[in-house]
Amino acid sequence: MNKSRSKTYRNLMITYAFYVIFWIVLVSILRDLIRSETVIGLTPLIPLNDVLIELALLFTLIIPLSGIFGVVIGGYLLSPIILYLHKKLSGKKWEYGIQPGRIGERRRLFTRGFFAILMAINLSSLFLTPEIVNRVLTNDIASGITAANTIRTFLDYMAENVLLMITFGLAILFFAAVWFLKDSGIIFMNKKVNSSVNDPITVKSIGDWLYTILKSYAGIGAIFTYILLIYDFIAHLGEGVGFPGNIFNLISMILWLGLPFYLTFATIPSLILVDITEQSRIRYIQKISKKLGIQNEARVSVKLNSMEFD
Repeated sequence: MNKSRSKTYRNLMITYAFYVIFWIVLVSILRDLIRSETVIGLTPLIPLNDVLIELALLFTLIIPLSGIFGVVIGGYLLSPIILYLHKKLSGKKWEYGIQPGRIGERRRLFTRGFFAILMAINLSSLFLTPEIVNRVLTNDIASGITAANTIRTFLDYMAENVLLMITFGLAILFFAAVWFLKDSGIIFMNKKVNSSVNDPITVKSIGDWLYTILKSYAGIGAIFTYILLIYDFIAHLGEGVGFPGNIFNLISMILWLGLPFYLTFATIPSLILVDITEQSRIRYIQKISKKLGIQNEARVSVKLNSMEFD
């Protein structure tokens, strides 16, 4: 491991440590401010009965662990399946090759999981029905979901945090397949060197091909999710005028808008795992690709008036 990467990992781990400390301090402050003798649980899925501790565990331990599981399953199980299906279903149309020199490339590690975060938020928002909200939240929180419709934004936000336990790992699972395939350097093209076909030459990375699909879904899905969220918030804001709990809707809306930002810190452990296993996972995917007949080295050179494939 070179010094540059060691420094990057150290900085990321320090950032994550401050993120954990922030939650510890926040829980302590809120505990002193609330000073309630009645302890309320967040979700029956976590064997505790303290909403503040459960929220802290969600964002500092459970959701990051979900991302790690997503990396392992998506990278080592899903990416070979995608590679196999792409080769078997479309293999007659394309020529495949492996670009050399992929190991050691500099990548923007911290921002790599942005679209995975948007997908996780979008997926969890799809399940925010009253029935599911009642199931994932404790009776103490969800019992008033029909009667106290004025705090619906607050209830949905709390339920979304719980659902992220699953959807965060699921989103990382899909994007881990992208990272594994993209870093492996496997590309496909639609034209041989001496082909007389007049179609435009197309050269794509299998990882980029999948990334385009997932990024489009995550981006468009997130836009619609937040449009519907803001519309729903405005609709319920008027209904809650004068209701003491309406302030929770406003707080929840602010926290919901910031969700992509602080979920970024939750991706740090999984992104470090992806980067630190770079050499082994590239060899893993390339070994599988050779079993599928993808073993030729691909070198692409572009000239001003011509394009060559070696």
